[in-house]
Amino acid sequence: MLEQTNKLLEWARLERNVQLMWLGRTCTFFAEQTAEIALIWFTWQLTKSSSQVGLIIFLVRMPFWAFGWLAGIYADRFSRQRIVISANVVGAMLAGLIPMLYVFNLLNFVLLAILAFLFSLSRAIEQPALGAQIPDIVPVERIPMMNTVLDNTKRIGRLLGPLLSSLLQIVFAVPLLYVFVAVALAIMSICSHSLKLQEPLRQFKTGSSIWEDLSAGWQVLRANRQLFLTVICFAFYNPVYAVAYWVLLPRFFSLEMGGTGSVYSLAIAFFSIGALISNLAIGVFGIRTKHRSVLLGFVFVGFGFSLLSIAPNTPSAICIVVLAAIGIPLMDIGIASLINECIPREHQGKVFALFRYFAEIGLAIGLLIGGFLADKIGSRASFAFLGAYILPLVGVFAWGIRRAS
Repeated sequence: MLEQTNKLLEWARLERNVQLMWLGRTCTFFAEQTAEIALIWFTWQLTKSSSQVGLIIFLVRMPFWAFGWLAGIYADRFSRQRIVISANVVGAMLAGLIPMLYVFNLLNFVLLAILAFLFSLSRAIEQPALGAQIPDIVPVERIPMMNTVLDNTKRIGRLLGPLLSSLLQIVFAVPLLYVFVAVALAIMSICSHSLKLQEPLRQFKTGSSIWEDLSAGWQVLRANRQLFLTVICFAFYNPVYAVAYWVLLPRFFSLEMGGTGSVYSLAIAFFSIGALISNLAIGVFGIRTKHRSVLLGFVFVGFGFSLLSIAPNTPSAICIVVLAAIGIPLMDIGIASLINECIPREHQGKVFALFRYFAEIGLAIGLLIGGFLADKIGSRASFAFLGAYILPLVGVFAWGIRRAS
């Protein structure tokens, strides 16, 4: 165990690409988490409605399923490095506009929603290119280690985001948090520009239509039955995550626990701590069967959130949030490594986009129904319902994946 940890740390210490990606992606996830918290809490302050919170998050998630498939196609046609750089530069500019408008008293809810939508579009464009770029950065035998390192950046970035947001909200108005978002994305663009790729950039495929490219990616995904079923299971699982994380948590810690925006941010920070603990454990022990790790992650998240239905106080609720978060790295590292290892490089951008498409459809459904569910039956009953849904769902797909093997 200690030897495995030392090997990972020594590799990360010696490889400049790993260091650049660690710094850049930590900043990116910090930026995304901070922007998300600011948007959710700003909306809750204005409306006090879970339905409105769900709708605004639905709007900012829309680019991922509406345009993510197109981003995946172009990630396989053009320089993935340039796509990542450009997406982060544009995101930094959009984030910088929000505090400027606020200072001059020009920011309102509608304008914030528009800028948040465009900001999410820049993130949707970046995602397939970044995921498909991993084999360009490290040798194929290092892909699982690289995905573990990248998941670590997600955990640390998403821990720093809510922690700093919780502290900064004491001093600054919520829209001013976007200053830190802009700086973080600018750092990511610099890190991406400094990467040294293993082989010259090239276009994998030219002369084909968008539909032909998308069809090729779909056929490659369908050919790997286990991966295909895992991706579909993500779509059915993701309403649980969307309802619990984005809709129920702010309502639960505000109404049920009597907290403030800082308490909600603290709960999100502890969610990131739970995910970070899981990530470090994966770095030590590794993942032997990636399909099973993804399904196990679904169980941890769904069952963990369901325990909030019986949480008596804020400390116990935060401990439960930590437990639920343990499943997140199991899913994220497992699915990313499966795609990198099982799918030919010329199709990885498209397959990442298809995976995100199905995942985002699940999130969109959850965001549309989650607010209505919470407003009708309350937070605790909603959490209990999610747990009752997730366990049979995972059982059905575990059976299907086992048969496909």
